[in-house]
Amino acid sequence: MAQAEAADRRSTTVARRTPRPTGAPLDLIPGLRFRPVTTDAVMTNFVTFQPDAEAAHHHHAEQQIAIIVSGELTFTVGGETRVMTAGDLVLIPPHVPHGGVAGPQGCVAIDVFTPPRAGILQAMPERGRST
Repeated sequence: MAQAEAADRRSTTVARRTPRPTGAPLDLIPGLRFRPVTTDAVMTNFVTFQPDAEAAHHHHAEQQIAIIVSGELTFTVGGETRVMTAGDLVLIPPHVPHGGVAGPQGCVAIDVFTPPRAGILQAMPERGRST
């Protein structure tokens, strides 16, 4: 039992205070700034939308959860549109088209992908990956 507990301690990372993404921010889409943190199994991406910035409709193979931290995002998933505000979240199954437009004050969101989003992984410099 003690051996298993020691192994668990070695493989666990504890974040102090607010977790901070590693590496430089990624500016892949005009008006959006990504700060991804990833492991082999899951990616968390801190996304900052400038006021009225658009994330064009798109789809991908990864499952996604989007959580609004602040501001407003008019978001469409699979043809259904809603205005999302702080505390709202949406589950996006693989290959379902989605996209949105930030409100006049912008928006901060946390996106969680499983497996990690391939397109973002490709854009990350190796030093920016957390494993």
